[in-house]
Amino acid sequence: MHSGFSYADPNAGVHGAFAILAALFHRNKTGQGQYIDMSQWEGMMALLPEGILEYTFNGKEPERIGNADPQMAPHGIFRCLDRPEKIFDSTIDQFVAIACNDDLDWGRLARAIGRPELARDPKFATLPARKTNEDELEAIISGWTSQQRAHDVADLLQKVGVAAAVVADNKYLSEEDPHLKARDYWVYQDHPEVGKRQHAGVPWKMSRTPTPVRATAPLIGQHTEEILTQLLGYSADDVAKLRSQGALE
Repeated sequence: MHSGFSYADPNAGVHGAFAILAALFHRNKTGQGQYIDMSQWEGMMALLPEGILEYTFNGKEPERIGNADPQMAPHGIFRCLDRPEKIFDSTIDQFVAIACNDDLDWGRLARAIGRPELARDPKFATLPARKTNEDELEAIISGWTSQQRAHDVADLLQKVGVAAAVVADNKYLSEEDPHLKARDYWVYQDHPEVGKRQHAGVPWKMSRTPTPVRATAPLIGQHTEEILTQLLGYSADDVAKLRSQGALE
């Protein structure tokens, strides 16, 4: 199944950055630098521990289980009311993700949906029972969520201690997500060609070091002269000569 984006590429950057930091730490401790040889393919292996362990310990290939989890039930996404407004004349469906880690979580969820008796029902009282009757269990929860907005379900369940979150579309992330708003994640800057636009922020905050987004995406050739003179050591006359020869077009 395709993951929807190039999963290996950004994770390779994370692994590479960590390797560089480790090498810098080693240099600070010993005064010696070192060469880093990093494999993107091997970096992906570090993200597949469960599947590798399942085969190496049990000789089994993991089966596709969709949004289910072998150790949790309920665990999945559940249909909610559609967005009340259309986007480009299209109706946008909405879902909420819910995960019950144990029987206590399940009891909280049962009470939250107004069905406390389900926590004592032999078909659902324990994890093995819930896994055996998972289709019926999910139908009950879907019957409840389908009558409500996704963010209302997530808010209610989070307040009673059940892990839940809106399955976020781009509009929700850009305009509505309360956590991103509270942390001032989005940055708004003026771009000389497209005007004020929303930019992704830096996903960490440091107590002593500001982490602002310093600039918008550059225009084509915007920093050519700066790079040539300040980074590569060309003189102004050198740059002028390159321009006259068409080398910088």
